[in-house]
Amino acid sequence: MILVFAGGGLRPQNENDADDTNGVDRSGTVVVTGERRETRLEDTTTRTEVITREDIEQQGSRNAAEILETQPGVEIRPAIRGRQIRLQGLDPQYVLILVNGMRVVGRVDNAIDLTRFKSEEIERIEIIKGPSSALYGSDAIAGVINIITRESNKPVVAEADIQYGSGREKHFGSGNEMHANSYLALNGEDASTSFTVGWHRSDGYDLTPITDRDKLAANFGPLLPDFDLDAIIQKQGSTGPEFNDLNVGNRTRINITRDFFLLGNAQYRYLDQERVDVSPPRQVIERSNETHDFMGGLSPVYYLDNDGKLQFSYAHARFFDTLTQDLVGSEEIDQTQTQEDRLHEARLQLDYGLFDDHLVSIGADGIVEEFVSERIDEGYAYRHRVAAFLQDEWAILGDPKLTVTPGVRHEADSQFGERTTPKLAARFDPTRKLRLRASMASGYRAPSFRDLYISFQNPG
Repeated sequence: MILVFAGGGLRPQNENDADDTNGVDRSGTVVVTGERRETRLEDTTTRTEVITREDIEQQGSRNAAEILETQPGVEIRPAIRGRQIRLQGLDPQYVLILVNGMRVVGRVDNAIDLTRFKSEEIERIEIIKGPSSALYGSDAIAGVINIITRESNKPVVAEADIQYGSGREKHFGSGNEMHANSYLALNGEDASTSFTVGWHRSDGYDLTPITDRDKLAANFGPLLPDFDLDAIIQKQGSTGPEFNDLNVGNRTRINITRDFFLLGNAQYRYLDQERVDVSPPRQVIERSNETHDFMGGLSPVYYLDNDGKLQFSYAHARFFDTLTQDLVGSEEIDQTQTQEDRLHEARLQLDYGLFDDHLVSIGADGIVEEFVSERIDEGYAYRHRVAAFLQDEWAILGDPKLTVTPGVRHEADSQFGERTTPKLAARFDPTRKLRLRASMASGYRAPSFRDLYISFQNPG
């Protein structure tokens, strides 16, 4: 599938508050998603929206879903698991979700649950709208969401926070939800590290609870005319699940020399969740999930002359989920299902300046994906992807500023075949307070393991 977008941007720009919203000064902010390298926000050719740490703290949001739902063009919806994103009107399977530039695994119904990513571990979120397959490959049709975890340039930072309340959108009866987290960052001349720990729990809640009167009616109501048993059964479903949620994260940098350093990061999450669903005509199903979610990466980086940088990155992600389903009053559809997603991702990229007005990025990616579940015929599926990409940022004029950035990527997928995706972005600043951007690109989405293999068996 290929979609082509063409867009232009017209934005009055104050010299000292580039891409400023909500009163937050973003001048000097460095982003990495739009050009796939470090670039000051005010210098990007590709339009990049940034939600900073200061924004997150002002909002009081608890997770990435709540952070993103305030953004124009971003729609956050309830999902089978947590909350999912729609970007520019396109469904979640067309949005690529990254953490520190690494692909996120663990899609349920083709959607990533954004409540997995807690506010205490997020430094900023970068949003690219429109096809980005020329840099990131499959899935980046609607755009890219890149979640950057926290780090600090201060010598010592220590924070702790605890919240308690109902945790629901509507206040109804009593409830118990608690969020506690702590953050510690140490920064020295040779190394820096930051740790995040969070614990989140809820007793769950129900906006339509079963009352003593309902219980009495369920026993004797069938003897009465016009009795509606279905209405009472529907009340047995829970509105909000009961859960215990632990997240632990670390981000570390070790300086080997002045121009060479190692960057590592790791995140782990554990979720234990229970809920009650009602399926027509009169099925009450108790469901519980136990989820282990891990992501980790290591990246050596070497700075060269002429604005050059050579970087190799390796990342591994694993998502393991166990679903237990119990039909109340029957064993007909009782079952336990497991889903395990494994991802290995390697990337080599060289950025280098040429002829004073060109900054070339060239690189290669390799991805291995594995999927294990009893819901597919052989219980195991495998695929790999290899890709090469090239991008050139050409500064045609300096004053007024005119920059053109063409790029192309060729990718081979063991399940889908080969695909070449080009892009062209341009930026023109006729004055210091006016900035024009336009871009055109193609994107594609290779079929997922869910699309290719999973057998669907829906109760009810």
